[in-house]
Amino acid sequence: MAASRLRAPSEHGSIVAMPPLADADDLQTRNQHRFENARISLLGRSLRDLRQTTRSEITAAAKRFLTTLGCQPPDEPVTGVIATGHQPTLFHPGVWIKNFAVASLARRLGLVGLNLIVDNDAVRTTAIRVPTITSGRFSRQPIAFDRWAGPTPFEEFIVRDEELFRTFPDRVEECLRPLGIEPIVRRFWALTAPSGSPSPYLWHRFAAARRLWEENWNCRNLEMPISILADSEAFAWFLCHLFQDLPRFVEVHNRCLADYRRRNRIRSRNHPVADLGTAADRLEAPFWIWRAGETDRCPLWIGYKPDAIEIWQSNILCGRLPRPPSEHPETWLQIWSDWRRDGGYRIRPRALMTTMFARLFLADLFVHGIGGAIYDEVTDAILREFYVIDPPEFLTLSGTLHLPVAEPPAPPSSLSSLRRRQRDLVYNPDRHLPRGAAELDVVRRLVAEKQALMRQAPTTRTEKKARFLAFRRI
Repeated sequence: MAASRLRAPSEHGSIVAMPPLADADDLQTRNQHRFENARISLLGRSLRDLRQTTRSEITAAAKRFLTTLGCQPPDEPVTGVIATGHQPTLFHPGVWIKNFAVASLARRLGLVGLNLIVDNDAVRTTAIRVPTITSGRFSRQPIAFDRWAGPTPFEEFIVRDEELFRTFPDRVEECLRPLGIEPIVRRFWALTAPSGSPSPYLWHRFAAARRLWEENWNCRNLEMPISILADSEAFAWFLCHLFQDLPRFVEVHNRCLADYRRRNRIRSRNHPVADLGTAADRLEAPFWIWRAGETDRCPLWIGYKPDAIEIWQSNILCGRLPRPPSEHPETWLQIWSDWRRDGGYRIRPRALMTTMFARLFLADLFVHGIGGAIYDEVTDAILREFYVIDPPEFLTLSGTLHLPVAEPPAPPSSLSSLRRRQRDLVYNPDRHLPRGAAELDVVRRLVAEKQALMRQAPTTRTEKKARFLAFRRI
Protein backbone atom coordinates (compact mmCIF):
# COMPACT_ATOMS: atom_id res chain seq x y z
CA MET A 1 0.00 0.00 0.00
CA ALA A 2 1.31 3.48 -0.86
CA ALA A 3 1.80 5.90 2.03
CA SER A 4 -0.69 8.25 0.40
CA ARG A 5 -3.38 5.58 0.99
CA LEU A 6 -2.58 5.14 4.70
CA ARG A 7 -4.88 6.50 7.38
CA ALA A 8 -4.37 6.82 11.12
CA PRO A 9 -6.38 4.16 12.97
CA SER A 10 -9.61 5.19 14.69
CA GLU A 11 -9.64 2.64 17.52
CA HIS A 12 -8.16 3.55 20.92
CA GLY A 13 -4.71 2.03 21.46
CA SER A 14 -4.28 0.83 17.88
CA ILE A 15 -1.34 1.48 15.58
CA VAL A 16 -0.64 1.29 11.86
CA ALA A 17 2.81 0.27 10.67
CA MET A 18 3.98 -0.26 7.08
CA PRO A 19 5.75 -2.62 6.85
CA PRO A 20 5.04 -4.30 10.22
CA LEU A 21 7.44 -3.47 13.07
CA ALA A 22 8.54 -7.12 13.11
CA ASP A 23 10.09 -6.56 9.66
CA ALA A 24 12.44 -3.79 10.84
CA ASP A 25 15.39 -6.23 10.98
CA ASP A 26 14.91 -7.13 7.33
CA LEU A 27 14.56 -3.45 6.35
CA GLN A 28 17.84 -2.58 8.05
CA THR A 29 19.62 -5.52 6.41
CA ARG A 30 18.37 -4.58 2.96
CA ASN A 31 19.37 -0.94 3.50
CA GLN A 32 22.88 -1.93 4.59
CA HIS A 33 23.18 -4.03 1.44
CA ARG A 34 22.13 -1.02 -0.67
CA PHE A 35 24.69 1.28 0.99
CA GLU A 36 27.54 -1.24 0.74
CA ASN A 37 26.91 -1.90 -2.94
CA ALA A 38 26.17 1.69 -4.02
CA ARG A 39 28.62 3.07 -6.57
CA ILE A 40 27.96 6.72 -5.72
CA SER A 41 30.85 9.15 -5.50
CA LEU A 42 30.18 12.66 -4.20
CA LEU A 43 32.99 15.11 -4.91
CA GLY A 44 35.56 12.35 -4.86
CA ARG A 45 34.26 10.46 -1.80
CA SER A 46 32.32 7.21 -1.74
CA LEU A 47 28.89 6.99 -0.13
CA ARG A 48 30.27 4.49 2.40
CA ASP A 49 33.00 6.92 3.46
CA LEU A 50 30.55 9.83 3.69
CA ARG A 51 28.12 7.78 5.79
CA GLN A 52 30.83 6.84 8.28
CA THR A 53 31.98 10.46 8.58
CA THR A 54 28.43 11.78 8.88
CA ARG A 55 27.41 9.24 11.53
CA SER A 56 30.51 9.98 13.60
CA GLU A 57 30.13 13.78 13.43
CA ILE A 58 26.37 13.96 13.94
CA THR A 59 26.10 11.45 16.80
CA ALA A 60 28.99 13.14 18.64
CA ALA A 61 27.21 16.49 18.30
CA ALA A 62 23.92 14.87 19.41
CA LYS A 63 25.58 13.57 22.58
CA ARG A 64 26.89 17.05 23.35
CA PHE A 65 23.45 18.55 22.75
CA LEU A 66 21.82 16.09 25.17
CA THR A 67 23.70 17.72 28.03
CA THR A 68 21.97 21.06 27.28
CA LEU A 69 18.65 19.30 27.90
CA GLY A 70 19.81 18.07 31.30
CA CYS A 71 20.29 14.48 30.07
CA GLN A 72 23.24 12.12 30.39
CA PRO A 73 24.49 10.98 26.96
CA PRO A 74 25.25 7.27 26.46
CA ASP A 75 28.85 6.05 26.59
CA GLU A 76 28.62 3.10 24.20
CA PRO A 77 30.03 3.49 20.67
CA VAL A 78 27.63 4.10 17.80
CA THR A 79 27.62 1.28 15.25
CA GLY A 80 24.46 2.33 13.43
CA VAL A 81 21.51 4.72 13.62
CA ILE A 82 17.74 4.37 13.49
CA ALA A 83 16.21 7.84 13.22
CA THR A 84 12.95 9.74 13.26
CA GLY A 85 12.03 13.40 13.66
CA HIS A 86 9.39 16.08 14.10
CA GLN A 87 8.91 19.75 14.87
CA PRO A 88 9.55 20.67 18.55
CA THR A 89 5.96 21.42 19.45
CA LEU A 90 3.17 19.82 21.53
CA PHE A 91 2.32 16.91 19.25
CA HIS A 92 -0.22 14.11 19.66
CA PRO A 93 0.44 10.44 20.59
CA GLY A 94 0.36 9.36 16.94
CA VAL A 95 3.56 11.37 16.44
CA TRP A 96 5.12 10.64 19.83
CA ILE A 97 4.86 6.88 19.31
CA LYS A 98 7.70 7.07 16.76
CA ASN A 99 10.22 8.05 19.46
CA PHE A 100 9.35 5.01 21.59
CA ALA A 101 9.37 2.69 18.58
CA VAL A 102 12.80 3.99 17.57
CA ALA A 103 14.19 3.44 21.08
CA SER A 104 12.78 -0.09 21.23
CA LEU A 105 13.95 -1.02 17.72
CA ALA A 106 17.41 0.43 18.39
CA ARG A 107 17.82 -1.85 21.42
CA ARG A 108 16.62 -4.85 19.39
CA LEU A 109 18.83 -4.14 16.37
CA GLY A 110 21.94 -3.09 18.31
CA LEU A 111 21.77 0.49 16.97
CA VAL A 112 21.35 3.90 18.58
CA GLY A 113 18.07 5.80 18.35
CA LEU A 114 18.19 9.40 17.09
CA ASN A 115 15.43 12.01 17.09
CA LEU A 116 15.83 14.93 14.68
CA ILE A 117 14.37 18.13 16.15
CA VAL A 118 13.06 20.07 13.14
CA ASP A 119 13.69 23.51 14.64
CA ASN A 120 14.15 25.09 11.19
CA ASP A 121 10.42 24.78 10.55
CA ALA A 122 8.12 27.71 11.35
CA VAL A 123 5.97 28.03 14.47
CA ARG A 124 2.40 27.94 13.11
CA THR A 125 0.49 28.44 16.36
CA THR A 126 1.09 29.11 20.05
CA ALA A 127 -2.09 27.44 21.28
CA ILE A 128 -3.68 24.01 21.49
CA ARG A 129 -7.38 23.14 21.37
CA VAL A 130 -8.50 21.58 24.65
CA PRO A 131 -11.83 19.72 25.03
CA THR A 132 -14.32 20.90 27.64
CA ILE A 133 -18.04 21.06 28.41
CA THR A 134 -19.73 24.46 28.37
CA SER A 135 -23.46 24.84 29.14
CA GLY A 136 -23.88 21.11 28.73
CA ARG A 137 -22.28 21.06 25.26
CA PHE A 138 -18.96 19.50 24.26
CA SER A 139 -16.51 21.93 22.65
CA ARG A 140 -12.80 22.60 22.16
CA GLN A 141 -11.27 25.79 23.48
CA PRO A 142 -7.98 27.31 22.22
CA ILE A 143 -5.53 27.62 25.14
CA ALA A 144 -2.42 29.71 24.43
CA PHE A 145 1.03 28.99 25.88
CA ASP A 146 2.57 32.15 24.39
CA ARG A 147 1.66 35.26 22.44
CA TRP A 148 1.34 34.75 18.68
CA ALA A 149 3.45 37.02 16.49
CA GLY A 150 3.37 35.39 13.05
CA PRO A 151 5.23 32.40 11.59
CA THR A 152 8.82 32.32 12.87
CA PRO A 153 11.46 29.58 12.65
CA PHE A 154 11.50 27.63 15.91
CA GLU A 155 15.22 28.28 16.34
CA GLU A 156 14.53 32.04 16.37
CA PHE A 157 11.33 31.97 18.45
CA ILE A 158 11.89 33.42 21.93
CA VAL A 159 9.07 33.12 24.48
CA ARG A 160 7.26 36.46 24.39
CA ASP A 161 4.87 36.23 27.34
CA GLU A 162 6.33 34.41 30.35
CA GLU A 163 3.16 34.83 32.40
CA LEU A 164 1.07 33.23 29.65
CA PHE A 165 3.56 30.38 29.45
CA ARG A 166 3.66 29.91 33.26
CA THR A 167 -0.13 29.77 33.65
CA PHE A 168 -0.72 27.39 30.72
CA PRO A 169 -1.16 24.29 32.98
CA ASP A 170 -3.72 26.15 35.15
CA ARG A 171 -5.88 27.02 32.16
CA VAL A 172 -5.65 23.54 30.61
CA GLU A 173 -6.64 21.90 33.91
CA GLU A 174 -9.58 24.27 34.32
CA CYS A 175 -10.77 23.48 30.81
CA LEU A 176 -10.57 19.70 31.38
CA ARG A 177 -12.12 19.72 34.87
CA PRO A 178 -15.75 19.28 33.64
CA LEU A 179 -14.60 16.09 31.87
CA GLY A 180 -13.02 14.66 35.01
CA ILE A 181 -9.57 14.42 33.38
CA GLU A 182 -6.34 15.02 35.29
CA PRO A 183 -3.75 15.88 32.59
CA ILE A 184 0.03 15.42 32.78
CA VAL A 185 0.57 19.03 31.71
CA ARG A 186 1.62 20.40 35.14
CA ARG A 187 4.31 17.76 35.65
CA PHE A 188 5.38 18.05 32.01
CA TRP A 189 5.60 21.86 32.27
CA ALA A 190 7.91 21.59 35.27
CA LEU A 191 10.44 19.86 32.99
CA THR A 192 10.61 22.81 30.57
CA ALA A 193 13.13 24.33 33.00
CA PRO A 194 14.96 21.30 34.46
CA SER A 195 17.80 23.38 35.93
CA GLY A 196 15.46 26.06 37.29
CA SER A 197 16.52 28.57 34.63
CA PRO A 198 14.47 28.09 31.45
CA SER A 199 15.90 28.62 28.01
CA PRO A 200 14.49 31.72 26.31
CA TYR A 201 13.73 29.57 23.24
CA LEU A 202 10.35 27.86 23.08
CA TRP A 203 11.63 24.86 21.11
CA HIS A 204 14.39 24.16 23.64
CA ARG A 205 11.88 24.13 26.52
CA PHE A 206 9.60 21.69 24.71
CA ALA A 207 12.50 19.46 23.64
CA ALA A 208 13.87 19.32 27.19
CA ALA A 209 10.50 18.44 28.75
CA ARG A 210 9.74 15.77 26.15
CA ARG A 211 13.17 14.13 26.36
CA LEU A 212 13.23 14.12 30.19
CA TRP A 213 9.71 12.68 30.27
CA GLU A 214 10.78 9.97 27.82
CA GLU A 215 13.62 8.95 30.12
CA ASN A 216 11.06 8.12 32.80
CA TRP A 217 9.55 5.67 30.30
CA ASN A 218 12.94 4.14 29.34
CA CYS A 219 13.18 5.98 26.02
CA ARG A 220 16.72 7.38 25.67
CA ASN A 221 17.30 8.40 22.08
CA LEU A 222 19.97 10.86 21.02
CA GLU A 223 18.66 14.29 20.04
CA MET A 224 19.83 16.40 17.09
CA PRO A 225 18.39 19.83 16.16
CA ILE A 226 18.43 20.50 12.42
CA SER A 227 19.98 23.91 13.22
CA ILE A 228 23.11 22.09 14.46
CA LEU A 229 23.04 19.36 11.80
CA ALA A 230 22.80 21.96 8.99
CA ASP A 231 25.98 23.69 10.24
CA SER A 232 27.99 20.44 10.23
CA GLU A 233 30.82 19.61 7.83
CA ALA A 234 28.92 16.53 6.64
CA PHE A 235 25.91 18.61 5.63
CA ALA A 236 28.15 21.18 3.91
CA TRP A 237 29.59 18.37 1.76
CA PHE A 238 26.05 17.29 0.82
CA LEU A 239 25.14 20.90 -0.01
CA CYS A 240 28.35 21.52 -1.99
CA HIS A 241 27.66 18.51 -4.21
CA LEU A 242 24.11 19.75 -4.82
CA PHE A 243 25.29 23.27 -5.73
CA GLN A 244 27.79 21.76 -8.13
CA ASP A 245 24.98 20.00 -10.02
CA LEU A 246 21.96 22.16 -9.15
CA PRO A 247 20.58 22.57 -12.72
CA ARG A 248 20.15 18.81 -13.05
CA PHE A 249 18.73 18.52 -9.53
CA VAL A 250 16.08 21.19 -10.20
CA GLU A 251 15.03 19.43 -13.41
CA VAL A 252 14.79 16.02 -11.65
CA HIS A 253 13.01 17.49 -8.60
CA ASN A 254 10.29 19.21 -10.65
CA ARG A 255 9.78 16.25 -12.97
CA CYS A 256 9.38 13.83 -10.04
CA LEU A 257 6.85 16.20 -8.47
CA ALA A 258 4.89 16.38 -11.72
CA ASP A 259 4.86 12.57 -11.97
CA TYR A 260 3.63 12.28 -8.36
CA ARG A 261 0.82 14.80 -8.94
CA ARG A 262 -0.25 13.08 -12.13
CA ARG A 263 -0.35 9.62 -10.51
CA ASN A 264 -2.34 10.92 -7.54
CA ARG A 265 -4.54 13.30 -9.56
CA ILE A 266 -3.37 16.35 -7.61
CA ARG A 267 -4.04 19.75 -9.16
CA SER A 268 -2.39 21.93 -6.51
CA ARG A 269 1.04 23.18 -7.54
CA ASN A 270 2.10 23.32 -3.88
CA HIS A 271 1.33 19.71 -2.89
CA PRO A 272 3.17 17.86 -1.54
CA VAL A 273 5.76 20.65 -2.04
CA ALA A 274 6.15 23.46 -4.53
CA ASP A 275 8.29 23.23 -7.67
CA LEU A 276 11.73 24.81 -7.50
CA GLY A 277 11.83 28.08 -9.42
CA THR A 278 13.96 28.88 -12.43
CA ALA A 279 15.01 32.23 -13.86
CA ALA A 280 17.27 33.33 -16.68
CA ASP A 281 20.26 33.86 -14.38
CA ARG A 282 19.33 31.93 -11.21
CA LEU A 283 17.94 28.67 -9.85
CA GLU A 284 16.01 28.08 -6.65
CA ALA A 285 17.75 25.61 -4.32
CA PRO A 286 15.74 23.40 -1.91
CA PHE A 287 16.89 25.34 1.17
CA TRP A 288 15.83 28.27 3.33
CA ILE A 289 18.04 31.25 4.06
CA TRP A 290 17.80 34.01 6.66
CA ARG A 291 20.07 35.90 9.03
CA ALA A 292 20.31 35.24 12.75
CA GLY A 293 17.54 37.09 14.55
CA GLU A 294 15.31 37.42 11.49
CA THR A 295 11.84 35.88 11.57
CA ASP A 296 11.17 35.31 7.87
CA ARG A 297 12.58 32.30 6.05
CA CYS A 298 13.34 33.08 2.41
CA PRO A 299 14.00 30.79 -0.57
CA LEU A 300 17.69 30.32 -1.36
CA TRP A 301 18.60 31.07 -4.97
CA ILE A 302 21.91 30.35 -6.70
CA GLY A 303 23.26 32.37 -9.63
CA TYR A 304 25.99 30.84 -11.79
CA LYS A 305 28.82 32.94 -13.19
CA PRO A 306 31.88 31.68 -15.12
CA ASP A 307 34.13 31.74 -12.04
CA ALA A 308 31.70 32.13 -9.13
CA ILE A 309 28.27 31.41 -7.70
CA GLU A 310 26.01 34.08 -6.27
CA ILE A 311 23.99 33.44 -3.10
CA TRP A 312 20.59 35.15 -3.10
CA GLN A 313 18.05 35.57 -0.29
CA SER A 314 15.02 35.83 -2.56
CA ASN A 315 15.95 39.01 -4.49
CA ILE A 316 18.78 40.15 -2.18
CA LEU A 317 22.34 39.29 -3.20
CA CYS A 318 24.14 37.96 -0.12
CA GLY A 319 27.53 36.98 -1.48
CA ARG A 320 29.75 35.67 -4.27
CA LEU A 321 31.80 32.51 -3.71
CA PRO A 322 34.08 30.42 -5.94
CA ARG A 323 32.27 27.72 -7.88
CA PRO A 324 32.22 24.41 -5.95
CA PRO A 325 34.90 22.07 -7.32
CA SER A 326 34.14 18.62 -8.70
CA GLU A 327 36.58 16.91 -6.35
CA HIS A 328 38.33 17.63 -3.04
CA PRO A 329 36.20 20.63 -2.00
CA GLU A 330 37.84 21.07 1.42
CA THR A 331 38.99 24.62 0.65
CA TRP A 332 35.55 25.58 -0.64
CA LEU A 333 33.89 24.17 2.50
CA GLN A 334 36.03 26.48 4.64
CA ILE A 335 35.12 29.48 2.45
CA TRP A 336 31.46 28.51 2.77
CA SER A 337 31.73 28.15 6.56
CA ASP A 338 33.49 31.53 6.92
CA TRP A 339 30.90 33.27 4.75
CA ARG A 340 28.00 31.87 6.77
CA ARG A 341 29.62 32.69 10.10
CA ASP A 342 30.71 36.22 9.19
CA GLY A 343 27.32 37.12 7.69
CA GLY A 344 25.25 35.35 10.36
CA TYR A 345 23.43 33.35 7.68
CA ARG A 346 21.22 30.36 8.45
CA ILE A 347 21.05 27.87 5.57
CA ARG A 348 18.47 25.23 6.40
CA PRO A 349 17.00 22.30 4.42
CA ARG A 350 13.39 22.13 3.36
CA ALA A 351 11.29 19.07 4.18
CA LEU A 352 12.44 16.77 1.36
CA MET A 353 16.10 17.62 1.87
CA THR A 354 15.97 16.95 5.62
CA THR A 355 14.91 13.34 5.19
CA MET A 356 16.97 12.90 2.02
CA PHE A 357 20.12 13.74 3.97
CA ALA A 358 19.09 11.66 7.00
CA ARG A 359 18.16 8.57 4.99
CA LEU A 360 21.07 8.66 2.53
CA PHE A 361 23.98 9.78 4.72
CA LEU A 362 23.05 9.18 8.37
CA ALA A 363 20.45 6.52 9.24
CA ASP A 364 20.40 2.77 8.69
CA LEU A 365 16.62 2.97 9.01
CA PHE A 366 14.25 5.95 9.17
CA VAL A 367 10.82 5.91 10.83
CA HIS A 368 8.25 8.26 9.29
CA GLY A 369 4.78 9.33 10.27
CA ILE A 370 2.08 9.14 7.60
CA GLY A 371 2.61 12.74 6.42
CA GLY A 372 6.38 12.37 6.12
CA ALA A 373 5.99 9.08 4.26
CA ILE A 374 3.81 10.79 1.66
CA TYR A 375 6.50 13.44 1.15
CA ASP A 376 9.15 10.77 0.74
CA GLU A 377 7.39 9.03 -2.13
CA VAL A 378 8.74 12.02 -4.05
CA THR A 379 12.11 11.79 -2.29
CA ASP A 380 12.46 8.17 -3.42
CA ALA A 381 11.91 9.16 -7.03
CA ILE A 382 14.54 11.92 -6.75
CA LEU A 383 17.05 9.53 -5.15
CA ARG A 384 16.62 7.08 -8.02
CA GLU A 385 17.17 9.70 -10.72
CA PHE A 386 19.62 12.17 -9.20
CA TYR A 387 21.85 9.87 -7.13
CA VAL A 388 21.13 6.75 -9.23
CA ILE A 389 20.56 4.59 -6.14
CA ASP A 390 17.82 2.22 -5.08
CA PRO A 391 16.34 4.31 -2.22
CA PRO A 392 16.82 3.00 1.32
CA GLU A 393 13.55 1.70 2.69
CA PHE A 394 11.77 3.41 5.57
CA LEU A 395 9.11 2.41 8.08
CA THR A 396 5.83 4.31 8.43
CA LEU A 397 4.19 4.39 11.86
CA SER A 398 1.26 6.10 13.54
CA GLY A 399 -1.13 5.37 16.38
CA THR A 400 -4.21 6.60 18.21
CA LEU A 401 -4.99 7.25 21.87
CA HIS A 402 -8.35 8.62 22.98
CA LEU A 403 -8.82 10.90 25.95
CA PRO A 404 -10.37 9.15 28.98
CA VAL A 405 -13.86 10.52 28.42
CA ALA A 406 -17.16 8.63 28.16
CA GLU A 407 -17.52 6.51 25.06
CA PRO A 408 -19.65 8.12 22.32
CA PRO A 409 -23.22 6.79 22.24
CA ALA A 410 -22.86 5.75 18.59
CA PRO A 411 -20.47 3.00 17.40
CA PRO A 412 -17.96 3.81 14.63
CA SER A 413 -20.21 2.19 12.01
CA SER A 414 -23.06 4.55 12.90
CA LEU A 415 -20.74 7.56 12.85
CA SER A 416 -19.54 6.55 9.40
CA SER A 417 -23.13 6.34 8.20
CA LEU A 418 -23.86 9.79 9.64
CA ARG A 419 -20.82 11.26 7.89
CA ARG A 420 -22.00 9.84 4.56
CA ARG A 421 -25.45 11.28 5.17
CA GLN A 422 -23.97 14.66 6.07
CA ARG A 423 -21.97 14.66 2.83
CA ASP A 424 -25.07 13.66 0.86
CA LEU A 425 -26.97 16.61 2.36
CA VAL A 426 -24.34 18.91 0.79
CA TYR A 427 -23.96 17.28 -2.63
CA ASN A 428 -27.43 15.74 -3.12
CA PRO A 429 -29.85 17.98 -1.20
CA ASP A 430 -32.68 17.11 -3.58
CA ARG A 431 -32.77 13.64 -1.99
CA HIS A 432 -33.55 15.10 1.42
CA LEU A 433 -36.19 17.74 0.68
CA PRO A 434 -38.96 18.18 3.26
CA ARG A 435 -42.47 17.13 2.29
CA GLY A 436 -44.02 19.47 -0.28
CA ALA A 437 -40.77 21.22 -1.19
CA ALA A 438 -40.32 19.13 -4.34
CA GLU A 439 -43.52 20.66 -5.76
CA LEU A 440 -42.14 24.22 -5.68
CA ASP A 441 -41.31 25.65 -9.11
CA VAL A 442 -37.84 26.87 -8.05
CA VAL A 443 -36.97 23.41 -6.71
CA ARG A 444 -38.22 21.68 -9.85
CA ARG A 445 -36.11 24.00 -11.99
CA LEU A 446 -32.95 23.37 -9.94
CA VAL A 447 -33.46 19.60 -9.95
CA ALA A 448 -33.91 19.67 -13.73
CA GLU A 449 -30.71 21.69 -14.11
CA LYS A 450 -28.82 19.20 -11.97
CA GLN A 451 -30.09 16.22 -13.95
CA ALA A 452 -29.10 17.91 -17.21
CA LEU A 453 -25.59 18.51 -15.86
CA MET A 454 -25.32 14.85 -14.84
CA ARG A 455 -25.99 13.83 -18.43
CA GLN A 456 -23.10 15.95 -19.71
CA ALA A 457 -19.68 14.44 -20.41
CA PRO A 458 -17.16 17.32 -20.39
CA THR A 459 -13.73 16.58 -21.84
CA THR A 460 -11.63 19.72 -21.33
CA ARG A 461 -10.47 21.11 -18.04
CA THR A 462 -12.40 24.34 -18.63
CA GLU A 463 -15.63 22.41 -19.29
CA LYS A 464 -15.12 20.24 -16.18
CA LYS A 465 -14.54 23.29 -14.02
CA ALA A 466 -17.65 25.05 -15.37
CA ARG A 467 -19.74 21.94 -14.69
CA PHE A 468 -18.36 21.65 -11.14
CA LEU A 469 -19.17 25.32 -10.39
CA ALA A 470 -22.66 24.84 -11.78
CA PHE A 471 -23.22 21.89 -9.43
CA ARG A 472 -22.01 23.97 -6.49
CA ARG A 473 -24.34 26.85 -7.43
CA ILE A 474 -27.32 24.51 -7.54
